[in-house]
Amino acid sequence: MTPSRISVRQGLFLLAISSALLSFHWVFYISIEIPHKDEIRYADYVYSLSQYNIFGLNFGDTHTEPARSFSNAPLYPLVLSSITSENTETSLACYLEQSARIDCLNGNASCGPPAGNAESCPHQLEPLILTNYVLAGISLILTGLIGFRLFKLPAYLYLTPVFVFLSFTLTDYGQRILVTNLVMPLFLGLQFSVLLWFEQRQIRYGILAGVLLALLTLTRPEYLYLLPFCLLCGLLIAIKSPRSRQSIVCFVLGFILTISPWLWRNHELSSQWQLVDNRYGAFILAQRLAYNDMSTKEWLTSFVFWFPDVGDNIAKNVFPPYLTDRHEAGAQNSYNEIAKQLYAESANHNHPMQWLLGQMFSQPVMHTLTTLSFSWRGLFPGKWWAIGGFFTYLLLLYRELKNRRFALLWISALPFYMLLLRAGVSLNVARYNLPLIALYALGWTHLVLPTRYKSKLNHQT
Repeated sequence: MTPSRISVRQGLFLLAISSALLSFHWVFYISIEIPHKDEIRYADYVYSLSQYNIFGLNFGDTHTEPARSFSNAPLYPLVLSSITSENTETSLACYLEQSARIDCLNGNASCGPPAGNAESCPHQLEPLILTNYVLAGISLILTGLIGFRLFKLPAYLYLTPVFVFLSFTLTDYGQRILVTNLVMPLFLGLQFSVLLWFEQRQIRYGILAGVLLALLTLTRPEYLYLLPFCLLCGLLIAIKSPRSRQSIVCFVLGFILTISPWLWRNHELSSQWQLVDNRYGAFILAQRLAYNDMSTKEWLTSFVFWFPDVGDNIAKNVFPPYLTDRHEAGAQNSYNEIAKQLYAESANHNHPMQWLLGQMFSQPVMHTLTTLSFSWRGLFPGKWWAIGGFFTYLLLLYRELKNRRFALLWISALPFYMLLLRAGVSLNVARYNLPLIALYALGWTHLVLPTRYKSKLNHQT
């Protein structure tokens, strides 16, 4: 009988592998970058929390207490602010004063030039970056646990984290103040808890899944839309095991109790039950809807343009300029200009988000087509590593389905569902879909395993 639990020795070895990989990278390859673009926004939140104990944005004015707001989800800034030192606060304040792009922070569709010289700031972000590396270590451990739970072979326990590390995505983003660093371990934790919930049909895993989904939603609000999927999981469990129906109730309770304090806080501010301010969501949606203005040729070209790493250069060299120029912010009638126009027009309506959604539903065919191209854009976090990993994952998935094992398909549904959702409502850059690398790492692991190990999978039930 194949063991379904790891031993203490195996767990310690997994911890040692994950720690050794990240420690090696920290010692020999760490290169902490100066915050820019999206990082400035999160740096602003971290500074406001650590200096004023307020979740809000200073917009570069670090000497004034910020107004309370809820333009973004709070969990990642809360985690980082809890470990900031006085030196780190000094660095953050300098970055915000010198390089805060005020237009960006206010949520407009374009960013102004830097206000100063951030290179002159003291560069003391080590506590924040070390926290990111700890989160990366948790992610590596969870990928190993998921691999072992799926295939019951120690090789997956040890090799899957190695292949995740070799994508270098966790360490690349770990050197930056980006919410992706917290999304990854929470999402993998949700996948693992859903897998255990589906297999063992126990209430405790339903509660755990509810709590983790709430924490994930408090990290990035769009994960709220995973709630229907998790409820479906609970219903399937209840069909197979009627005695476990109460686990659905426990899942919902775990979710509601975890997320309620934030909702209550926002209700006190705005008299509305909202996760985040809809104005920022309208800005993101306006950016996405601008691409529905693509011609058929521009749409076809976008698949080349968004090919990982080299696609934009290939497209610019192969296709006429009129098929690629509009991707550039300064071009005539660029997608960026259209986004600004849409966002400005939406502000003239009482409900900007509803107006933008109306624009989206008025173009069902084009929006569906551009959603496919944006799905392609987000499919390969890790660039060339992810391209190979995607195809090895497909081979592994085919093998699992051929042998009538559906657990891999079940946990794969979560990140691919989010890939399609983001492609429909945002610009869907690759880092938004970082959890896909866990699936691709499973594919790489399966590829390198000797045949005698793969044959053991065929005899598992």
